[in-house]
Amino acid sequence: MDSRVPPRVAAFPFPFPRDTYRYSTNVEPAGGRAVTAAGGWGEHVVDVDER
Repeated sequence: MDSRVPPRVAAFPFPFPRDTYRYSTNVEPAGGRAVTAAGGWGEHVVDVDER
């Protein structure tokens, strides 16, 4: 079995801290990586998925 994870999946903010969640967009400049309960954000200026 291949255990490698595609980069688009590895960058997704898993695990979610609860069973409910919502998608949102942060338009505030981070200035660097901000760690959150679900992982983090702000490491890249723009992070767009492949679709």
